[in-house]
Amino acid sequence: MGAAAVVCAFSTAWAAPKEIVCAGDYPMHLQGVATDGTSVFWTFTTALVKTDLDGRLLAKAERATETAHLGDPCCHGGKVYVGVNNGETGGARPGDEVWVYDARTLALERRHPTPQTIFCNNGLEWYGGHFYVVGSAPHHHDFNYVWQYSEDFRFERCLPIRSGWTHVGVQTICHLKSIGKVAFGHYGNAGKKDYVFFVRPEDLVLPPVSAIPDSENARTLEITGSADWSVACGMLELDGEIYKAITERKDGGRWTGRLLPLSAKAAIDTNDSALTHK
Repeated sequence: MGAAAVVCAFSTAWAAPKEIVCAGDYPMHLQGVATDGTSVFWTFTTALVKTDLDGRLLAKAERATETAHLGDPCCHGGKVYVGVNNGETGGARPGDEVWVYDARTLALERRHPTPQTIFCNNGLEWYGGHFYVVGSAPHHHDFNYVWQYSEDFRFERCLPIRSGWTHVGVQTICHLKSIGKVAFGHYGNAGKKDYVFFVRPEDLVLPPVSAIPDSENARTLEITGSADWSVACGMLELDGEIYKAITERKDGGRWTGRLLPLSAKAAIDTNDSALTHK
């Protein structure tokens, strides 16, 4: 077989990753996404939605109130874990939680209090036998934070990240196996458009830090790079391909979401210098 035939055969066999559009529309915008490899789970502000990998609706669980919001979810052990920011009631925050849903039916099974995440739950990820929860941070603060919990949501440590200020902290978190990074999605800052920064997964394992440090000399997680992926509405990895989520407002003021392949293997090098945008 000639070289041209080989190229033609390869091109025919390989299919570019496609975008995935979430079925239906919802009262408020998309907050995050996750996958267990066979389904996609979409968290809108007041609804958890399950679709197949083509975006067809399989199940949904809608909240009855808009006083709080669901955050970026993750999948583990046949469950969907969702950070819940309970906002303020009567001028006081009642405390955030992690809600646990059955991945098959979306039945709500448990609610875990997470009082340590004092700035609000925005998202969470499972990695290396622990859950990691991300949230907001004070305005123009030099640090973001990730809170580590056991599988049964016993608090283990708070890990400060020397990331520099990002507007309303970190919104999404995802362990990206294909590039060996944990990615933290945010809204950027003061004119910069590096919407995601990266930490090495192994660097999450640090000695306990049970309180937020008030000294810049405290031991912190260091970022290993950043990129201009706009992933504050979520990101996931499916079949080795990285996708970013976007949310869209439809006629009538309702919202939907879609997943767009980033084609990370072709678009970026996986070394740290290529991931950093000066």
